[in-house]
Amino acid sequence: MLRRILPAAILLLSFTATSAWALTDRVEVSSPCVSADGKDVYFSAWGDIWVSDRKAEQPARQLTNSVADDDMPMLSPDGKWLAFGSDRHGSWDVMVMPASGGQPRRLTWSSDSEMPCAWSPDGTRILFSSGVDQAWLPTLWEVDLDGGAPRQLGGPDYLERINGCYAGGADRILIQRGVGDWWRRNYRGSFTYDIYSYDRGSHALTRLTEFDGLDAWPQGSPDGKTVYFVSDRNGSRNIYSIPLAGGKEPKKVSDFNGNGPTSLRLSTDGDEIACEAFGELWLVSADGTGKQRVPVKIAADPKREWVLQRDENQVTDFHISPNGNYFLMEVDGDLHILKNPDSYKEDEKPDQDLSRTHHIIRDAGWERQFSWHPDGTSFVYVSDRSGQNELYLHDLQTGEEKKLTDSKDPEWAPRFAPKGERIAYVRGNTELRVMDLEDDTDELIYRGNIKRNDWVAGFDWAPDGYWLAFCSHQGNLFFDVYLANVETREPEDISQTPDNAMNPVFSRDGKWLAWSQSSQVFDESSAMLLRLVPEGNTYNDDLLFPEDRPKEDENAEEEASGDDAAAGDEAAAGDEDSAGDEEAGDGDAAGEEEAAESDDKDEESDEEEDKGQKYDPIEIDFERIHERYFPVGTQFVRGGAEIFDFDSKYLFFSTGGPGGGGLWAYDLDSGQESPLDGGFNGGNLHYGKDGKRLYYSGRGSIGYLELSGNQKRGQGSVPVTAEVNFDQRERWAEVLKDAWRQIGYNFYDSHMHGIDWDPVLPKYQKRLEGVGTTREFNRLLTEMVGEINSSHTWAYVPNLEGSAGPSDNTGFLGVDYDTSWPGPGWLVERSLQDGPADEPGHELYDGDVILAIDGKEIQPTDNRFALLRNKAGQIVRLRVKSGEAALAAEADWQAKQDADEAKDGMDKKKDEKAEATYPLTSDNGERELLLRLSGNEGRLRYQQWVVDRKDEVKELSDGRIAYVHLPAMFMGAYNDLFREIFGPQKDCDALIIDVRFNNGGNIHNELAELFSRRMFATVNPRGGPFSKEPSFTWERPVVMLINERAYSDGEIVPHVFQQLGLATLIGMPTGGNVIRSGGVSLMDGSGIATPADGFYMSTGLNTERNGVQPDIEVQVDPLLLEQGRDNQIEAAVKYLLEQLSK
Repeated sequence: MLRRILPAAILLLSFTATSAWALTDRVEVSSPCVSADGKDVYFSAWGDIWVSDRKAEQPARQLTNSVADDDMPMLSPDGKWLAFGSDRHGSWDVMVMPASGGQPRRLTWSSDSEMPCAWSPDGTRILFSSGVDQAWLPTLWEVDLDGGAPRQLGGPDYLERINGCYAGGADRILIQRGVGDWWRRNYRGSFTYDIYSYDRGSHALTRLTEFDGLDAWPQGSPDGKTVYFVSDRNGSRNIYSIPLAGGKEPKKVSDFNGNGPTSLRLSTDGDEIACEAFGELWLVSADGTGKQRVPVKIAADPKREWVLQRDENQVTDFHISPNGNYFLMEVDGDLHILKNPDSYKEDEKPDQDLSRTHHIIRDAGWERQFSWHPDGTSFVYVSDRSGQNELYLHDLQTGEEKKLTDSKDPEWAPRFAPKGERIAYVRGNTELRVMDLEDDTDELIYRGNIKRNDWVAGFDWAPDGYWLAFCSHQGNLFFDVYLANVETREPEDISQTPDNAMNPVFSRDGKWLAWSQSSQVFDESSAMLLRLVPEGNTYNDDLLFPEDRPKEDENAEEEASGDDAAAGDEAAAGDEDSAGDEEAGDGDAAGEEEAAESDDKDEESDEEEDKGQKYDPIEIDFERIHERYFPVGTQFVRGGAEIFDFDSKYLFFSTGGPGGGGLWAYDLDSGQESPLDGGFNGGNLHYGKDGKRLYYSGRGSIGYLELSGNQKRGQGSVPVTAEVNFDQRERWAEVLKDAWRQIGYNFYDSHMHGIDWDPVLPKYQKRLEGVGTTREFNRLLTEMVGEINSSHTWAYVPNLEGSAGPSDNTGFLGVDYDTSWPGPGWLVERSLQDGPADEPGHELYDGDVILAIDGKEIQPTDNRFALLRNKAGQIVRLRVKSGEAALAAEADWQAKQDADEAKDGMDKKKDEKAEATYPLTSDNGERELLLRLSGNEGRLRYQQWVVDRKDEVKELSDGRIAYVHLPAMFMGAYNDLFREIFGPQKDCDALIIDVRFNNGGNIHNELAELFSRRMFATVNPRGGPFSKEPSFTWERPVVMLINERAYSDGEIVPHVFQQLGLATLIGMPTGGNVIRSGGVSLMDGSGIATPADGFYMSTGLNTERNGVQPDIEVQVDPLLLEQGRDNQIEAAVKYLLEQLSK
């Protein structure tokens, strides 16, 4: 290698720029590259691009300094330029700047992401990947160093083409092709990548590796003879090499253990490979003779301060105290108290900010899920400060804390009983327990499926404190509502529904129970209402009201009057006798006093007995209880029970869907429903002390409704200003630990896919010390989750750094372009169906040339994405040179106009009418038209793709075979399929169900039932055609198309259809990505998915990591796709026609 001495000025600048900040060698490094002379290494860290000498003797010099993220630096072959990716415009773009630093220049302009991949050998072009203009997956593009129009390399593909690089020259390109998650350790299956070479002349692909694990990040030697790449074929990721010509097994170049390298970058002379391995920068000899870690040091100057103090008004959760004086709330993972401003007497309000909270519990843990004691002086809550969720009791008056639990399983959702002696809570995933604070006991009430991930389906105390209403499911994930007496502990399933019943709530008088219930078949939900003891109606068949009835017999009245008089005389005589006996009178008085004292003692005894009896039990009639509840608000598509009013006269329920919205009231006496607040969009409802205010949370704030019965009298909000203080790294450490804990506790396989999960956390905790940005933490969290080698595992971390400016929003015309057109202008190949250029009167036709946009002439070098920058949704004026198709359409239109005028006898000038309604081509062959641009072509390109597939099937089969694509497994897709095969395509003889690229859902039961139906009868009306029963059955041949990108329920359906013999599967093996998963929220707004339920076929096959194998394997041919042919479709049609001919 050539060695070059850095100028002293640069070294001085490097030292001066970093000396103001402390240096750190704990740096999370990504995407490194090495200079041709081997002296310098470029890398990304803490969201910026840096350069360091390979020995790290001097601090690294910062080359970019943006609020946004900069990554993927690539040094040009001559060492003068540095290309990199940046999201400073909202999505990733390719940028370029001098290698010594300077102002970056933008090369790509789409609001889709463009990721830089490699320099061309002559340094004049940059290869990048992007999903723009694609129906499905990203592919490779090229842009000149000087900018201009980018060029797509090759045509469409059904596999990603990413991380490309040139192999010796510009005519052969190495690509990483496939689909997958690179962070999943040691995955084996079809959901992964291999290395291919692409010939840019013939567009032909040559497969270089065939391994069912990870082969990625290819790099080609300068002489074009050797390919370097990363593979985990021996368990750990390492660098391998193979001849580009093939014929030899891959040779191991590096010797990393565990989490090996990613993001390879070969030096220009081909001697060294720069890579990142578990956050560290390494240089590996290309001949396999050794490797060197580069301990780079950078200025500890993050994009934002580590220790933050700010005022926050976003409330995650809140409860108001029973006396109405205090709001207890979770803000940013800590607990705060806000004194209710309305509880001050008007003349005693202090002269201060009454929205300011008291930060009463603060630590690095997460405090949440709290419940007030009925006396309002203490509360119970959940905290994970000890390493897992435990219950704590906090006394507001003394500030004392008491830890209530200490078990091996986490605790959740504590709730005080109405009198405060007991606390109900959930332990682990399966136990509903009640803790008695007076007796110091802790009893199991119910064991079953009452929790999923960190979500409890809801429970509520009856006002008597004897009964708990809660939810559980019997392994089918569909919850039922149960009632259990806390003393007898005999649960009763009171809903017994195949639907999902959740969040039960009692009325305050204990006579009613309500809950929310959603259908598993239809996209519907509603509030359910149950009277715990049914009451009969009252009837009266008397003719007259009581006051109008005749009086009783007068003689009887007189006799009664005489008897009363005699009784009065006797009483008077008795009084006279007693008046003469003073001693007797005194004695009687003493006896009355004794009697009174005895009565007082009895009352005291009764009071003591009342104190001993904690609750007055409510009444529940369990006879046919599951048949007595009924839905409320059935006119709405969606709804749910929220809360009863304070006086137990109304049920307040939420509504949604067409014709609904807001909060409604159901009158428990009359059954009438009335709107309470049409704009209501909140939850977590609580009453104030007297029930006149109903508080709720929504969008991070606390609001309230002023109520009078079922009427809203007003509304308002509770201002909150909470001071939060935290160290960002401590916060990330807590989130990392909680994510690890959640996966370890909730993962469906107790053996954790054979992974020892305990050592995983400390490994990533150590690496966390070098993380400097949200994106770096997101990657670290994702990699930790990937250790479990499971599908349905993702991580999300909210962006804390912000963006450098507003995000771009590219406008799209909705057309395909002929990329071979040299210009000027853009040649239209076709307009996408229902797109902006397909609107009547505003059409663009194949053969049209767009010459100008809004008066700007289009030059051959213009980047169309730059010209359409931030024009999404806007109307633009196009000047177009009309092609033959446009002229033919105009001629047809003009002929129709002439015919209409002649028919109607209209005496109007043709030119006037044409100019008013249709943009006709002028004498110079051009026309102008207005188009409203789309902001996203993804949906249009998908719809066009489906239309093309359907047309191809129709043409190949002469209309005999129906075609339906299912993009996901939701009821909308089911309904679309149902309408197609029993509507427009009902007369076809066979069917292709295409589940390629299906994203999953949950309709495998419905699809299996539909296609398992068999006709068992006919209905024959007199003189008319017969109809069959069931009315809708499909008993004709079915092919199901599958590929590597069918996911989740998109794999379950082919598994089921294959096992039940409902279809023949054609295509490629699926990836084995089948787990029922749920999202878990973490303290700072981050989230992870935790796969909680495995899906096993009746044969015992675990469908996770075991993709479905096609009956007929057919790899997609990209060359045929370029010609508009889908060879997997062709194979399906051929097979079905053969079946029909038998």
